[in-house]
Amino acid sequence: MDSITQIALGGAVGALVGGKKYGRKSVLIGAICGTIPDLDTFLLQDGDPITQLTEHRGLSHSLLFAVLATPVFAWCFSKIKKLGMAFKDRELHLLIFLTFLTHILLDSVTIYGTQLLWPLDTPPVGLGSIFIIDPLYSIPFLLGLAWFLAYKTLKSIKIVLIITTLYLAWGIAAQKYTYGLFEKSYDAPHTQVLVQATPFNSFLWRVLVMKENGYEVGYYSVFDKNKTIKFKNFNSKPSLLKDIEDSQYVQRLKWFTKGFYKVKLSDNDVIMIDLRMGYEPHDYFFGFVIGKKDGNQIKPIDESKRHSRSRSLSKFADIWARIWDERVEL
Repeated sequence: MDSITQIALGGAVGALVGGKKYGRKSVLIGAICGTIPDLDTFLLQDGDPITQLTEHRGLSHSLLFAVLATPVFAWCFSKIKKLGMAFKDRELHLLIFLTFLTHILLDSVTIYGTQLLWPLDTPPVGLGSIFIIDPLYSIPFLLGLAWFLAYKTLKSIKIVLIITTLYLAWGIAAQKYTYGLFEKSYDAPHTQVLVQATPFNSFLWRVLVMKENGYEVGYYSVFDKNKTIKFKNFNSKPSLLKDIEDSQYVQRLKWFTKGFYKVKLSDNDVIMIDLRMGYEPHDYFFGFVIGKKDGNQIKPIDESKRHSRSRSLSKFADIWARIWDERVEL
């Protein structure tokens, strides 16, 4: 999730665990610990673009990190006399551990995912049941924290955590329901399918269907009267990877995208695009040049580079309109 949400979640967890003993200081500690896992982005600044993409949410977002880092940060906070926290305080250790854990688990329900089992080389866990920014999830935290800081009552924190947890459960249920509709109405050959939340909401769902030489995309809103999902077909050229199949960049992107990618040729550049993050036909966040066409042969490149395209914010207006009106085409 976005940084503001993770800070707010950390503050709420901190207040719930340490509010009685530490008061408002528990919110500060929780907010700090809610930020720490995402600081890995600063350590990846010098890597190539694909390394930056695929190693983010690695070590710092693993269960191992939550276990090993907890006593380290507990010791650090205990050394700050103004906080009045002792290393032996169970509340301090539990506060830090649960803040790390909830950060990791929350990120795992976004489509980017987290490498929960790092250092095992397993693909990131990413359900895609909530978008990386969702005001309906984030705003209750901000309101609950404001109430706690003003009146120092844990009731607001408990209510907020119940509401937001139910919202996450709603997202997973809506995602599974949409997948069920897909299974009932789609009978064409395909290799795999992904159902994911669209930006800033959990009412409109994007269904991505991978086929042998392309993919299809359809949308379903929980307010649609028609329960049959309509799809548009798009082309991909996976055959362009034949000569560079063993390239480290190709293998890494296949691992990261879990097979939800497309390949295209642009001015002799072979480009792989993560289909999970963006919209058709060209508005995708992560695309990388991973090869060059030289005559009839595709050659790997020594260092990957980002394939940048201008993106239009008008798509978000169309998404909002599509939530309420199934006649709107995306």
